[in-house]
Amino acid sequence: MANSTTHPFENLSWYRLRITLLCIRMVPGYNTPPVRRFQSVVKDVTESFGPEDHNIIFHLCNPRQYRGYRENEQICIEVLFCRHSLSYVTAWRRALQHYMDAPKGGKNLRLLDCSAPEQRSYRMLAERYAGLPVTGELCIEFITPLPVKHTKCDLRKFLEPTEFLELLLNRFKLLFDKNICYEISGSGLHLRPCDHWHYDTRWKFETKSQSGVKILGGGIGKLYLCGNFEPYVPLLILGSELHCGGKRTFAQGVYRIIYPPPV
Repeated sequence: MANSTTHPFENLSWYRLRITLLCIRMVPGYNTPPVRRFQSVVKDVTESFGPEDHNIIFHLCNPRQYRGYRENEQICIEVLFCRHSLSYVTAWRRALQHYMDAPKGGKNLRLLDCSAPEQRSYRMLAERYAGLPVTGELCIEFITPLPVKHTKCDLRKFLEPTEFLELLLNRFKLLFDKNICYEISGSGLHLRPCDHWHYDTRWKFETKSQSGVKILGGGIGKLYLCGNFEPYVPLLILGSELHCGGKRTFAQGVYRIIYPPPV
């Protein structure tokens, strides 16, 4: 089983706000992905008292709502702050309230609740996943696109175990601005995609800052990590909250660990 022995993530910590919004109005014909709307909220609130910061990331609590939500439906969002102090997160929380009270922020969404800042850490996640196996087969389901380079080849043929693990590690280096030393060999590992794993390009929207359409492309679906993955359990656990991949905006690379794996 997974344990919480000393490793490079031992002292990593971040803050979390859990936000509950109510959809009070749906705009006819407005089919932009929900992640764009929430990225706009995060960006606008952050820029209300400082520069845009890609170390503030988010995900939705209900995976179904990445595809959309209905009028009068509640949406729970977790916003995560890496490399930020408690005082910064507290100020951001106040700014969110002001933003949602203003006409722009409160036009289609209403703020129902925002939790007090909660400090999070790898150790907390390790306790949550204390029963996770370290050998055999582990199912990792990507709910939002995992940003990977796409070629005309089948995505299955060029996403190797070492590449996947390095995507995780490099993300944490970006989020915490640390030169984290973590040996990745991938020896004895196999990454097996299920039939529904594919490169998805359906998440798209028009942009004002850039001409044309922005496409949030990437891999979506289930991957099975097979073999002895004990050295990499900390990577998988940390990514279950902080996501995977080098692109930190629009909730890209969100996944969940499913155990026991589906038959």
